[in-house]
Amino acid sequence: MLCAPPPHDPGTSPTESRPWVKARLKDTPSLDQYVPACANIARTDEHAAGLRRHATALDQHAGHVPGPLGERLRDNATRLRDLADTHHRTRATLQDGTA
Repeated sequence: MLCAPPPHDPGTSPTESRPWVKARLKDTPSLDQYVPACANIARTDEHAAGLRRHATALDQHAGHVPGPLGERLRDNATRLRDLADTHHRTRATLQDGTA
């Protein structure tokens, strides 16, 4: 995933305008510094495909573990598929004739 933080007010530091951002974060997109629930997360189609593959693996594993744990694994698989579905519905793509 890629974190693309919004620009901050030039009169303030990044941590003043966005106190949840640690001072060490860069103002440019970063592959190594992100919070999974951040609204600025950018996923690629490959990330979404990876979420689906992981969900499939969780479902398969859920069939081999006891009740509550299997249910939790299936719930997590559903959550991952929902993230992938959201990506597919809301992704930005190049339209024909643009480049």
